[in-house]
Amino acid sequence: MPIYYCNSDKFNSFEYMSLPDDELMTFIRKHHFNPNAFWGRDNPVLHCWLANEFYDRVERLLDLIPSRIDPNLCDGPSYGRKSLLIVLSLMVSNDSLIYTFMEKYRTKIDFDYQDARGRTALHVAIILGRFDLVKILIEEYKASVSIQDKDGKTPFDYLNCSEEMIKNTLKSVGLEALRDGEAKRDRISFNGSALYISGELLTQTKDNIKALLDREPLVLMTLIKGNTTKWSTGIGDDSLETRAKSLAFATDVAQHFKVPLKDVFVEEPLDEDTVSKFKSFLREEHTTFSGVSVLEKCREGHKKIERELGYLNTNAVGLSR
Repeated sequence: MPIYYCNSDKFNSFEYMSLPDDELMTFIRKHHFNPNAFWGRDNPVLHCWLANEFYDRVERLLDLIPSRIDPNLCDGPSYGRKSLLIVLSLMVSNDSLIYTFMEKYRTKIDFDYQDARGRTALHVAIILGRFDLVKILIEEYKASVSIQDKDGKTPFDYLNCSEEMIKNTLKSVGLEALRDGEAKRDRISFNGSALYISGELLTQTKDNIKALLDREPLVLMTLIKGNTTKWSTGIGDDSLETRAKSLAFATDVAQHFKVPLKDVFVEEPLDEDTVSKFKSFLREEHTTFSGVSVLEKCREGHKKIERELGYLNTNAVGLSR
């Protein structure tokens, strides 16, 4: 039976990642923390953190223990055999970490590695319209423009690909294509808690935020009482739909962890001060958001790639390897 970090009391809470650097290094040495270990089946810890957009954790390990990280670490078959470089190429919500990663491991990374579908990081970067990444992969890291994936397509064959292709590519790491391009997470949350409105998790868009700001009264409640190492806190409105979904979820959690339902499901209205803070948070988000979705940003990137790099195709002499 494989041993995964998700089943380890030492590693599954991630609380150690909030320790100061010296204490974190002591923890790493004492418990033999391996950054290349698997969180669960086919899912390495680093891939798991990236897919959940915990960029600060990965950044810290790149800084503290770079020599212990395998820069070509791949996930397993059920996740598509994606390398770290490919996962970072998929993470459109972070524009800096991939450049730190490439510079740190520039002589060790296989820039032409192909995942289970035969796609390279360059294929992914073009599908998602990441102009700056496409440019640096080709010009600085000499990524091949002529490698074909299992559909017989080179990276530039994906210029102006369908919306469905973009959405499915983002979905491979759980990203929502319709969220605002400036949003830090897919869903609207508060203080790290999932937020259910009328029984649904709302995508972070300018329109959804405005609808919440305009809603009077906005009554929010704690419905799922979180457990740090096992399940998360959940808050929501006072609608029947939210209550029903929260109760169903809490019942499943209670049965799975063999705890009383009352330890999971609660109905505690948030105080006025907390709701006021939440509204201030919404106003700040509304000001920050662009109103342009991730999907639209990808489309804009396609146009820029075509306009400025379109000549770099598989027929360009001397550019392919």
